[in-house]
Amino acid sequence: MFTNIVVVSLIPSFSDSAIESLVATSTEENPVALILALYGAGNAPLHKQSFLNSLKVALNNHCVIVITSQCLRGSVDLTVYATGQSLLSLGVIDGRDMSTEAVVCKLSYCMGKGLRGQHLKQAMESNLRGELTTRHDQSYAQSTAVIDQHRQLSTVLVDNQTNQPKINSKL
Repeated sequence: MFTNIVVVSLIPSFSDSAIESLVATSTEENPVALILALYGAGNAPLHKQSFLNSLKVALNNHCVIVITSQCLRGSVDLTVYATGQSLLSLGVIDGRDMSTEAVVCKLSYCMGKGLRGQHLKQAMESNLRGELTTRHDQSYAQSTAVIDQHRQLSTVLVDNQTNQPKINSKL
């Protein structure tokens, strides 16, 4: 199990130097995993360029950064706000709708297994054991087609003579 994990809830007027101090010891051999609980869907102050610079330095020092939300319900969506889009372009991991506790456990397990870089990002952003809701990036037409197929497959007909259920055989 990987244990070099720290959780930080961003607050108004936070100091970038606190983040810098937490990740200063991060190396390729002994990375620091930083879980940042941001506002709402993963928003942070846009006008605070020093915040983004601190995260760039952390990532360059092999720090792993996962973004979660401080909200009790909902999900991180880093595509909603400009800051989130900047974070995505840096390469942070999107915690989606995982609780902070789930992110800690999953990071501990995945990093303990030696996952790093894109392999870690892919594992963290995938549903392994029901810890996050999978996003479906499908068009409306694709979604309704899948729903229609499901309805057809699950249709059960009743035989009028025997009053017994029979599976729709016209599929």
